Amino acid sequence: ASAKTNIKDGTVKVDILDYPATAVKFSGIAKNAVAREAGALIESATDAQIPFVAAAAPDGGSAAIYVIFAKELAPDDVISASGALGCCGVAATPDFTPLMSVLEKGTALSTDLFAFKPLYAEIGGVKLSAKAAATLDAAIAKRIKAAIAAANSATEDQVAALLSDKA
Repeated sequence: ASAKTNIKDGTVKVDILDYPATAVKFSGIAKNAVAREAGALIESATDAQIPFVAAAAPDGGSAAIYVIFAKELAPDDVISASGALGCCGVAATPDFTPLMSVLEKGTALSTDLFAFKPLYAEIGGVKLSAKAAATLDAAIAKRIKAAIAAANSATEDQVAALLSDKA
């Protein structure tokens, strides 16, 4: 996700990201300073009992730590289970093979696939071959993005306040 708002520049760069849930990225070449800054936010969020997930990842030649403020995703017809990484879009989904088969063949949805009816309607009914896969993928991604937004556990203002508490 790209930076939406820059909170701090310098040894450690702090950005609020353009993401469905409030997410903060700490980055810089001084790994210890990045960890210290992220740790202060994590400590503040823990003290405030705000659910979040933190992850580290390489970012070019520098270190990056991401803190995403979201709780578990609510199950629906696309998301069957969500763990700690649900707010990162990692969630269990049902097997879409039967629905994909219906879409690829261009047939109507059978009664034994009734659980997929809302998703099928959202897709717009039958599609053919490769267009079916692309359409299904886009619909699933849209649903997961909406679920992440609904699971948001803190506003940008709350996160900014947490960041300023430890500055």
